[in-house]
Amino acid sequence: MPLDKVSCKNDIKTLLTDMRTRAANSDDEFAERLTNIFEAFVKSGDGVYQNGTLIQSGTTAVISPVGTIVKMQ
Repeated sequence: MPLDKVSCKNDIKTLLTDMRTRAANSDDEFAERLTNIFEAFVKSGDGVYQNGTLIQSGTTAVISPVGTIVKMQ
């Protein structure tokens, strides 16, 4: 599934509109909400595992066919 750009754009516009109504500086709230929007955007799409991109760690090896779809978490 492709990334959900429409929702990301709408969420950013809502955030900016909300921030304009603040009487005081709300940098921390803005930063927290923006990072939440980015996290949701990244998680809205699927990644594709490319064979050979994972490295063996200790005695554990990961074997996967080329082009496996993985959900971002």
